[in-house]
Amino acid sequence: MMSTSPIDVQKVQERRYQLLLELWKAAAGKQLERVDFLQVAANAGFDCDEAKQIYLFFKDEGFFEFRNQKWGVSLSHKAVVEIERSLTNPRVSTEHFSATVIQNFNAPVGAVQTGPNSTANVKQNFGASMAEIAELISQLRSQFETLPHGPREEAIDVVDGLADELQQPAPSKGKVKAFLSQIRVFAQDLASGASAGLLAEAIAKSLGWH
Repeated sequence: MMSTSPIDVQKVQERRYQLLLELWKAAAGKQLERVDFLQVAANAGFDCDEAKQIYLFFKDEGFFEFRNQKWGVSLSHKAVVEIERSLTNPRVSTEHFSATVIQNFNAPVGAVQTGPNSTANVKQNFGASMAEIAELISQLRSQFETLPHGPREEAIDVVDGLADELQQPAPSKGKVKAFLSQIRVFAQDLASGASAGLLAEAIAKSLGWH
């Protein structure tokens, strides 16, 4: 007999969003970083059947840039944009996830401020909200894309190193300051160097380490 139980669409979306967020974190926010889909899902508490259903959904929606028969995947540009938009604008729905779903799952990586005078104390990953600093880092990466080939690769490696360090449970203040110092050096080679330098200062200020 066919089940007539209603489907909780929001719950389905929440589970999909949670797993996509976990994949994004496992890949350190990188588009071409390969991760083990089933292992990430298992670590996040998904059973195999549910994980495979979500895998099929992500595949059909174009969330994978690469995948193989051993469950190795890398996120597509579309998937990375979806997560970054949800983190930087948690009160705005994305193509696949409602704002309610996004705010429910922002807590593990940052904080959501829901009122004009509200404040948030973030104890995991960042001293300020994940959304705020992720957006600043994204802008820095875009700035450095305009550098010549050699310096561009080095500068982006530094930005990625900063992002990786800030993802740690207890980021090293010394390492973060070193990354920011290197970023300021690369900023001098940009036509818009002042802008890149200001972004570095904004990150330091957001962390309270300026």
